[in-house]
Amino acid sequence: MAGDLVSRISHSGDAVIASARRGGPWSQLSRHVGPRYKGAVSPPPTAVEVAIIGAGVAGAATAWALRERGVTDVVVLERDDRIAAHASGRGAGLARQLVDDDAASRVTAAGVAWLAAHADAARFVRTGSWLTFDDVASRDAFAARARRLGVAATPCAVDEVRAAWPELAVPSATAALAVPGDGTFTPGELVAWYLREVAVVCGATVRAAEASGDGVRLHTDAGTYRARLVVIAAGAWADAVGAALGARPPSLTPIKRHVEVAAGDAAGRPFVWHLGPRQAYARAHADGVLLSPCDGRVAPADDVAVDEDPARTAHLAAFAPGLTSAPPRARWACHRTFGPSDLPVIGLDAGVPWLCWTAGLGSHGATTSAILGERAATAIVARLRG
Repeated sequence: MAGDLVSRISHSGDAVIASARRGGPWSQLSRHVGPRYKGAVSPPPTAVEVAIIGAGVAGAATAWALRERGVTDVVVLERDDRIAAHASGRGAGLARQLVDDDAASRVTAAGVAWLAAHADAARFVRTGSWLTFDDVASRDAFAARARRLGVAATPCAVDEVRAAWPELAVPSATAALAVPGDGTFTPGELVAWYLREVAVVCGATVRAAEASGDGVRLHTDAGTYRARLVVIAAGAWADAVGAALGARPPSLTPIKRHVEVAAGDAAGRPFVWHLGPRQAYARAHADGVLLSPCDGRVAPADDVAVDEDPARTAHLAAFAPGLTSAPPRARWACHRTFGPSDLPVIGLDAGVPWLCWTAGLGSHGATTSAILGERAATAIVARLRG
């Protein structure tokens, strides 16, 4: 495991103020390394155009997209002691273009194209992928989607996948699709890149808000901040934050998933994602091979303990028998948070004039974060300038 790397920080009261803060077990698991972060911002701004609640991938992407549009008077308020402390620092980093429908695939394909064009931002590597399926009809539906969207994809035999990945059995697969434009990246590194020129205040749990002039005052554990607009980008906590600020929460659903790292070496191989009623995936990782049984249950935002589940263990063992005979080198759980109808919640709040949402990014939130951050920033700039 890599040792913790922490950028320079400074202290103001009880808060940690930094443009990027890394450390703890998730930096080790995700290999968030690289000397590309500016030093601490001291003192932080307390009166801004935009205050963003949450230093995960949603908030970070929104802050980056605002800077791209000339809005630099921004502060990001993070409840934890570091950025990307939760789901954004624990994701698998699979950049997959083809997902469940055409509309979502247009966004994921655009996100993968953005990652490829900004490869250094998140250590993106175009590994390619193999998507496997329980039946030929499902594979052909994805192949047809690829043709409609202009995504390069070639049907292939499952035996080709098993030959390249002898550690995997993928027992129910009967068809496969090779997608050479897919890849892998490091989500926590992407968050740090987005925030490299943004003031971030850690330890700044937001407790209350009060309207003030043409904006709002946010009362936090790190002091009071005044903003014209506030963005809720708090991941699995977004509903609770919205309620605390007097908004009607959009009814987000946090789904808990488990991931582990097995001993092995898959460097240079395309990742494998089995699609169907019982999914699973495998990809190369700096410390071995990253695996997930793609489990999911609704769980509170604070519930990130690893669940012991014999059925989940058996499912992963059947998928990857050559990688699961020994205990994993590391394992963890994180949330994917979904909006109503599994759609992200992006844009201005309908009832609170100074509030905006970037939340519920779902299964491919890090992959699509630049695209969704740009959508949020467009709505915010229109409100600021209007």
